Amino acid sequence: MLKLVKNFIANIPLILTLPLQVLVKIFNKICMFAIAASSFLHVLLKTDTGKQLKLLELKIRKAESIAKKQKQGAPAGANLDSNKLYPETVMGKLPLRFKKLDDNAFSPEYSSDGAAGLDLRCTWSNAGNPMYVEYGTDISVEIPKGYVGLLFPRSSVSKTPHMLANSVGVIDSDYRGEIMFRYKNVVMEQDHVEYGYGEKVGQLVILPLPLVALEEVSDLDTTGRGDGGFGSTGR
Repeated sequence: MLKLVKNFIANIPLILTLPLQVLVKIFNKICMFAIAASSFLHVLLKTDTGKQLKLLELKIRKAESIAKKQKQGAPAGANLDSNKLYPETVMGKLPLRFKKLDDNAFSPEYSSDGAAGLDLRCTWSNAGNPMYVEYGTDISVEIPKGYVGLLFPRSSVSKTPHMLANSVGVIDSDYRGEIMFRYKNVVMEQDHVEYGYGEKVGQLVILPLPLVALEEVSDLDTTGRGDGGFGSTGR
């Protein structure tokens, strides 16, 4: 086809010398050929071959995007825009930006390759409230939109008189303040301080969070359980 186009272009000076009626016929032939080629491409794109061509085009565009990011100094596949739902990963890991609010703060870290939570270390404590002891980390995080951070005690809390006052802490993606833990003392005086500077005070788990679209209805789907609540499925 490329050869035909080249030949056509090369013969344009000769074609222009032809009578008007001949030129009209040639133009009509070109239009019919263009329509037929368009129909062929339309059918092709609906076949497996067409799908493969589309997939190839997407791969080429993605490769161009990665090359552009690398040229700008960003890691391949990185997207740190916290306003984008489910950002791309870096080397299979979700990018998580954090900030030290004090020079003496400790970076969050995993204790093992399979650890689910990032360990956070204590930098200060306050036992002035009669209801709980407060521990600070001097760490703030930027959780990507579409994810949530959950604060849990570490398993070693079972060896202490502490119990997390709010059961599970929730760090929303738009929160930029310091991460803090509040513990109640269940078997000792409330002003008992368990964790000192540099000790692991809790852990942060990052999970995907689907955003829901609420819809008020007059009836809900029925189930075998229905409205059975506490203990309805047995002990």
